[in-house]
Amino acid sequence: MPRVLTVTSQVLGVGNTSTVINLSAWLALLGKKVLIIDADPLAGATLSLGLGNKEFTDLKQVLEDNLPLEAGITNTSIKDLDIIPMKTLDEDGKNQYFSIFEEDIYLFRDCVDFLEDEYDFIIIDLPYIDKTLTSAILSASDSVIVLIKSEPLFLDNVSELIETVVNIKDDMNKWLELEGFLIAMYDNEETFSRQIVTQAKEKFKDLMFKTIIPKNKTIYDAGQINTPIALYDMKSFGSETYLRLAKEILR
Repeated sequence: MPRVLTVTSQVLGVGNTSTVINLSAWLALLGKKVLIIDADPLAGATLSLGLGNKEFTDLKQVLEDNLPLEAGITNTSIKDLDIIPMKTLDEDGKNQYFSIFEEDIYLFRDCVDFLEDEYDFIIIDLPYIDKTLTSAILSASDSVIVLIKSEPLFLDNVSELIETVVNIKDDMNKWLELEGFLIAMYDNEETFSRQIVTQAKEKFKDLMFKTIIPKNKTIYDAGQINTPIALYDMKSFGSETYLRLAKEILR
């Protein structure tokens, strides 16, 4: 069975999609078969892999038309890395998308359960923008990575998301686990960034990833041309950071 891992965060702008793309790319380059599912109505992962202008069957259409998830699988430029993409949705499209899960909170989980066992990892890009969407996706997940932005007061704002994860584990998915908390957008020159790391380690202890994702120009530049950093500059500091994260996940 594939391991279903969801990456999420309390707010936008934390590098959620960047983490999904770059972690997935490195897992595939390390020999694992990986499927990204873009559950973001802004289509972050799809655009970040340069698929925005291509014709495809997206996740919304798969769920609306009761298609098997396989119908939405699209290949990427990396061997062993596929994606079920998402088309960028306007407000009406978002409301229709969210209503799918309001009508059947377990629809996505049922689709994942019937997905053929050809992947080692299914990694889901899930911004925390709608509670019903979050519940539906996490009901199908084995574990969740929560991104923490190294900014003042951010730790105070992550409690709602943690409570949501705990409630889903209690009510919908007893197998759901916290994979861990991942510091992102870290700037070693900023005192508050170092303070956030210290506070997070004190608060979450063994649930903290050892890897810390930095603010990094190479990561940014790779994102600007819609390519994983491992393909843009494999030996850069930013690329090696995501390689360490992939190896941490594999351990």
